Amino acid sequence: MEAKNIAILRFEENLGASDIRCFRGAIIDMVGKEQAFFHNHEAGGLRYGYPLIQYKSIGGHACLVGIADAAFSIMQLVDKFPCSLKIGKKEMEFHVLDCRLVPYFPKMEDAPKLYHLKDYIALTEDNFKKYHSLLALTDKVNFLEQIIIGNILSFLKGIDYHAQERIECAITEMKEPTEKFYKHVKFDTFDLMFVSNIELPDAIALGKSGSVGFGTLTREELPERFKNINQ
Repeated sequence: MEAKNIAILRFEENLGASDIRCFRGAIIDMVGKEQAFFHNHEAGGLRYGYPLIQYKSIGGHACLVGIADAAFSIMQLVDKFPCSLKIGKKEMEFHVLDCRLVPYFPKMEDAPKLYHLKDYIALTEDNFKKYHSLLALTDKVNFLEQIIIGNILSFLKGIDYHAQERIECAITEMKEPTEKFYKHVKFDTFDLMFVSNIELPDAIALGKSGSVGFGTLTREELPERFKNINQ
């Protein structure tokens, strides 16, 4: 399979999580609504596939991530800055800090890969009730692991890759979920670490509302004692 590009455009300006929706709206206004990748809608309404352009704050910096076919759309934005954008009620001038184009080759690995998921919305309305009905922590962890696998498969489908081997996932650390609101709806968000047998790229999102900063994935260095666990 040929490489799928991941474009990561970072700005000098700092944005909090609460500003991401406004940031998204300002970028869409700038590029125009005919650019479907940016707003994830089609002629018939909402596009339900994996969002190929994502708006987020990484290390406090406003950031745009473009995946696969949408990576070039992000690269084309660089020359439009510096540019003033309306974030809520205030005007902010945005300056490009850096822009990287990283080739990604989906592949299964013998050695486990370690990842961090931040502000991860795993639970839909239906499985929220099921998750909270589970008494044992092991059952809750297993339940979340299956959801993470499903989210990974959704990402892979979004870039037209179909894994021939079974994807595995094991949560290694997990904090108590935090309640957050998005569009006036309350969600449990998780901060967790997991290992998997598939190589995943930095900065992509997994889970619900990934286009607006939730569920950002970061690759982590696996402790030395675990590197040969499957060999």
